[in-house]
Amino acid sequence: MAGAYRRPEALIETAWLAAHLNDGKLRILDGSFTLPNVHPSGPELYARQHIPGAVFFDIEEIRDTTNPLPHMLPDEKAFAAAMRHLGIGSEHKIVVYDAFGLTSAPRVWWTLRVFSHKDVAVLNGGLPKWLAQWESDYWNLQSFICDFVETVMSRYLGRIRIWEVAARPNAGGALALTEENRLTLVAKILEVARQVDQEGQFLIRIDQPWGE
Repeated sequence: MAGAYRRPEALIETAWLAAHLNDGKLRILDGSFTLPNVHPSGPELYARQHIPGAVFFDIEEIRDTTNPLPHMLPDEKAFAAAMRHLGIGSEHKIVVYDAFGLTSAPRVWWTLRVFSHKDVAVLNGGLPKWLAQWESDYWNLQSFICDFVETVMSRYLGRIRIWEVAARPNAGGALALTEENRLTLVAKILEVARQVDQEGQFLIRIDQPWGE
């Protein structure tokens, strides 16, 4: 439990994140990292699956590019520019996680702390624990995703005209949803999206022909 740690505020539980995912001041960072020549790489892991709304913090890129040593901290100006690019400011609460549970996320947490961002926490258990909480709970998962889609689209309504509302629905994913569940979920997402933006265009990205 987070309360057993010396600094419990530095650790966030997945249930808390699910309850606050739509908070306007919350920002989520995926800090997944692998060693060179290891695949899937951090960016590939993020592209494959990530927590809704998360942006990717690339440890390989957010560094001192003039230093021959790997992953040295960038200077303050370069780091500030990287955070602006990710849409993160000092007013935001940041939750950091990685694809493996608790490997590279603490490095991202430490980096943010070095640059004086005080309100930052690591997600306890990372992506594996986040995914595990939705197993065998399809209807709650559907409700959660549709609420998230409605909230995000309402926030940017009028500024975005083309929405990618689903990606790789034919691939299955870590939750191993049945094909019927996936089709139902995509249909429900489209229904919610059309209710929010009746003039918008909606995309569904499929990586390969269905059935291959």
